[in-house]
Amino acid sequence: MIKLVACDLDGTLLDGTHSIPKENAEAIKQLQEKGITFMSATGRTYDSVVSIFEPHGITCNHLLVNGAMIADEKGNVLFENPMKLENVRVVMEIMQGQDLCYNMYTKEGTCTPDIEKAKREFIEHMKQHGLEETEIIDVMERNAFCKYEREIKDIDAYLSEKPVIYKMETFGGNVEVARKVKKQLSEHKELALSDSISENIEITEVSAQKGTTLMQYIKRIGIKPEEVVVIGDSMNDLSMMQLFPHSIAVGNATQAIKDAASYVTKTNDEYAVAYIIETICKA
Repeated sequence: MIKLVACDLDGTLLDGTHSIPKENAEAIKQLQEKGITFMSATGRTYDSVVSIFEPHGITCNHLLVNGAMIADEKGNVLFENPMKLENVRVVMEIMQGQDLCYNMYTKEGTCTPDIEKAKREFIEHMKQHGLEETEIIDVMERNAFCKYEREIKDIDAYLSEKPVIYKMETFGGNVEVARKVKKQLSEHKELALSDSISENIEITEVSAQKGTTLMQYIKRIGIKPEEVVVIGDSMNDLSMMQLFPHSIAVGNATQAIKDAASYVTKTNDEYAVAYIIETICKA
């Protein structure tokens, strides 16, 4: 019997406008009425997640920043596994002088070395995915994207404050530079590298990944791996696909995720999550 469904957001639960389609929202409510737990599993922060669910009146727990944190529906932290500051320093030093923007998702909010550049790069990056600038700005405002708390200019001064940093992410800039940076980062075995959209690099502690964090969480609440369904589409979902027997890739998932999943289903634009939930509820 399935007791919990953990679902990725972008490219999985959400449609092309980064919103929850009505069909998926109604299915989640049906699942919860059956007494089955629904949980988001995303690379996003709490603020950018809760704004997606609130319009539909859906409350649930959230596995956030690729597994570095779990928060309840009110934002209370249930579990956290932030980056070691020595690993943050490694990433920041590799990034210095490179033509790439990067964000740090911290307990105080999102930080970056250059706020205006980061916003411009994000808009240009999303244009490559077929969105108009007005659409991108609307998505940014609705989902709390690119709402920055501060600029970080001095690495030593910032790290001396002992900030709690959950995830770092690079995006934009030259593709060849990004590949070079990813190769350098991959040499540091304490770091987990993944992506949720093409050409970005998401960085957490190797112990802070969606699958490993979800496994720790279900042990705490007395649920077995075979009582969980996980759904995803991109490389930051890989650990879930590998660790849970009921793993489902949506039809628009990357090939690596399809290969790792137990099942492949419809695409996100075909309301794959609603279809999966309806199947679970009928079982």
